[in-house]
Amino acid sequence: MIKATFKSVSSESKISRETASLAIAATFTAEPIQETLAFWLNQLDLELSVKFAGYSQVFQQLLDPASLLAQNQSGINLLLVRIEDWARFQPSAEVSLDADADKLKASLQRSVKDFVDAVDSATCRSSTPYLIAFCPVNPGIAAEQRELYGQLEQTLAEALQPMQGVYLMRSAEMFLQYPVSDYYDETRDRMGHIPYTDVAFTALGTALARKIYALKRPPYKVIALDCDRTLWRGICGEDGPLGVSVDAPFQALQSFMVRCSEAGLLLCLCSKNNEDAVWQVFEQRDDMRLSRDRIVAWRINWEPKSENLRSLAAELNLGLDSFIFIDDNPVECSEVQARCPEVLTLQLPDDPEEIPAFLKHVWPFDTLNVTEADQQRTRLYQQNQERQRFERDALDFNAFIEGLELDIQILPPSLEQMPRVSQLTQRTNQFNATTRRRREPEIQQLCDTQGYGCRAVTVKDRFGDYGLVGVMLFKPQGDTLQGDTLDGDTLEVDTFLLSCRVLGRGVEHRMVNCLGAIAAEQGLSTVTLNYRPTPKNLPIANFFNNIAHPYNQEDSEDSRYVLPTAVAQRLTFTPGSASAKSASNPTPSVDAAKKPSKTSPSVLWNQIARELQQPPQISKAVVDPTRRHYRLSDWVQPQTATEKKLSELWADVLRLDQVGLHDSFFDLGGTSLLAVNVFTGIESVFGKRLPMTTLIEAPTVAKLAAVIDCVIDRHADQGGAQTLSDAWSPLVTVRAEGSKPPLYWVHGGYGDVLGMASIAQH
Repeated sequence: MIKATFKSVSSESKISRETASLAIAATFTAEPIQETLAFWLNQLDLELSVKFAGYSQVFQQLLDPASLLAQNQSGINLLLVRIEDWARFQPSAEVSLDADADKLKASLQRSVKDFVDAVDSATCRSSTPYLIAFCPVNPGIAAEQRELYGQLEQTLAEALQPMQGVYLMRSAEMFLQYPVSDYYDETRDRMGHIPYTDVAFTALGTALARKIYALKRPPYKVIALDCDRTLWRGICGEDGPLGVSVDAPFQALQSFMVRCSEAGLLLCLCSKNNEDAVWQVFEQRDDMRLSRDRIVAWRINWEPKSENLRSLAAELNLGLDSFIFIDDNPVECSEVQARCPEVLTLQLPDDPEEIPAFLKHVWPFDTLNVTEADQQRTRLYQQNQERQRFERDALDFNAFIEGLELDIQILPPSLEQMPRVSQLTQRTNQFNATTRRRREPEIQQLCDTQGYGCRAVTVKDRFGDYGLVGVMLFKPQGDTLQGDTLDGDTLEVDTFLLSCRVLGRGVEHRMVNCLGAIAAEQGLSTVTLNYRPTPKNLPIANFFNNIAHPYNQEDSEDSRYVLPTAVAQRLTFTPGSASAKSASNPTPSVDAAKKPSKTSPSVLWNQIARELQQPPQISKAVVDPTRRHYRLSDWVQPQTATEKKLSELWADVLRLDQVGLHDSFFDLGGTSLLAVNVFTGIESVFGKRLPMTTLIEAPTVAKLAAVIDCVIDRHADQGGAQTLSDAWSPLVTVRAEGSKPPLYWVHGGYGDVLGMASIAQH
């Protein structure tokens, strides 16, 4: 798999390409979600800039024709609604089911009706899609209230669902794909109406980004599936329909594909295989979740998969950019990426147990709404199955083969390799010339007492080690000895087999070269390749016909290809040639001009599905691991334990490498939102609750540490009975010195006065 790195969010690059907005209005302080949303919009190249309406301005934004949401004509409007917030400032918000609770319920029901009316009015004025997300409530509230909020959410969903241009996300969905155990932050909710932890905001932002991506991207329409090791464990052509395994991970994959089919995606098969062997699995296995009647088209043959995908696209009359291709083989995936970069190519994890989680985190599978037409799409396309299939042009695979960096070793097998040699003779069917099954002792006896030679073929490439994949058993034959050579002599090949995993890469040609070299070393004039047909080994017959047709000597049903030794030695592999195609020509590749870029969709989605499954993983990717360096000329090292802890806390919140003793929180880029994190941290680290307005009078580490130490000492003297907040005053001194007339500021909103710190400087 090609490794990509996640893109960092550059403010300059984002601003330069802003053409539309993701306008957000919420019933709570939602700005902590911005970082995650910006990260995903940047990764996915969605040209949306994140903009927030004022605090708790949902109704105003919906009703005002001049609001941020109303003016957002080419983007997406996002409403974050926590029904609990509509009761936040009502005196009956925290009581049980009594008379006051009935008033609360009636008030909330009015809010629900007003909200539905406001959304209806706003959507009638604009074609901009509205994504309305119901956010989880405080899990610690009374059960009666949780039940009430759940009922009101259901009422809202039923009323909003039919509206055109409205897309809903229920609270139960929020942490479904990105679970967070402790999502509620009581301290931040109390201090700044920020109800969730940082990791929970990451999960929420990611879940919402998936919906936004589904809204903005053109939908994929086709899923093309490999078969062996993709739909089932094993190789049907070698193991037989009852020999493959359809265990839990593969059943999960098949069930996932059934759901995709029900959602309107067309399912196709694109497999290098014998067609009969594949269909036998579908027909004879009762544990298959995916039935044949869901398959609208297929290419089950030995052609390059990129060619087969082009052929399927022509048959279905769809563009390649509407295809998702799924395979377990990294080489096959590389070939499709190189030759069909428009196709979204997904390589399944090596461990089948990881397949369900992998599929769950491939966003392009997501669908917003499933219509009746979507549900009928498979049947409609199946009616067109019999139309003519277009002829495929041959491809040039020279660069691909060169890029594979194949390492082919053909040597006598070691004792440790003999079990695998025997196993290959027992199980290989499709590229097995004679299908003679040999037990290990029998092979050993042929070599030790009957003059047979044996060669084991091992293959590596830049993707990994395929191990022992091929076997040749041969014996010199001749009538009479003439000098040092045999009269009528030949190297009779008893067994010539190769695993399908490496077909079409020139390995089979190198095996013939090896036989030619052995024949030459022994003074033999020819190499005889024997072929005995079976229902499954047509690929090797095609290969022999293409490389040695002039030397074919048919004997009833069997064939003997008697190649001159020099011809066998000179045989070369030409990618794209008939012999390459007949052998399956799997791989193909990555020449410099067509190598997929690090930002190609295939590379991106494979990485996301593997590495960004959990909120902590996403948080790590969102936050640039390198901290900003900020050091004033008069920087002073913190000294006391309190100063050091506070400095570390500030550095973590502000993402700085260090914070000095006299650095001002506001000069370092501190904001009201970041102040909430600072004071939440103070409460956690020092066990003391301070009002955030303390930052106005104590904006440096030195001053704030002195306040904390003073409170700690006072608590020690008074038995811990008093807190600084006990002496709370509604008046906050923003600036005490100066000779100009005093300015008194009456703030609005939720009570944020920290924003006045910058005004006071002027």
